[in-house]
Amino acid sequence: MKCTNHNEKEAIGVCVICGKPFCEECLTLEEGKYFCLEHASFGKSKLKKSPTLSFLLNLFPGFGYIYLGFYKFGLTVFLIFAGLISLGENDCDICGLGIAFLIGFSAIDGWRKAKKMNSGEIKEDEDIKIGQITFGIILVIIGILLLLEKVFYVDISSIIKLWPIILIIIGILEIYKYLKKQ
Repeated sequence: MKCTNHNEKEAIGVCVICGKPFCEECLTLEEGKYFCLEHASFGKSKLKKSPTLSFLLNLFPGFGYIYLGFYKFGLTVFLIFAGLISLGENDCDICGLGIAFLIGFSAIDGWRKAKKMNSGEIKEDEDIKIGQITFGIILVIIGILLLLEKVFYVDISSIIKLWPIILIIIGILEIYKYLKKQ
C-alpha cells in the first residue's frame, strides 16, 4: 500500500481519524495510535471519555449524555424517560416498551458518541439537530398527554391506543421525502 501523499513510498499505517494510508514521514504516533499530520492535534492533550462509563450511566437515560457534555440532550432524554414513567402509571401499554427502548438506545448511543468524541469525529459542544427536533416533538406529545390527564381530567387511555397513527405519519413523511428527492 502506498502513502497518500507520496506515491513512491510504502505506507506504514493508517490515520485513526481519516483512515488514509501514510508513510513514516506523514504519520505521527500518539498514545499508541497513528495520526496523519492534519489530524495529529486530536491525540494531543485531550481528555478522553470512557465509552463503558457512558454506556453504564445511560442505563439511567440522560446521565451518560451529561457525562459526555451533551447537557441539553441528556436533560431532554431524562424528561422523556420521566414522562414515559408517569404515563405508564396510567395503564399505558406502549410506555413500558418505550422505556425499554429509551434505556437501550441511550446506553448504546452514549457508548457510540464517546467513541466518536475520542476519535475526534464529534466535539463536546456540537449540536445534534436531528436528535433535538425528534426529542422535542416527543416531549411535546408526552407533555400534552400528561396535561390532558392531570389538568383537564381526560382519559388518555383511549388516545394512547391510537399510537400506531404516529407510525403511519412517520411513514408518509419518509415516503414524501424520498419522492421529493427524485
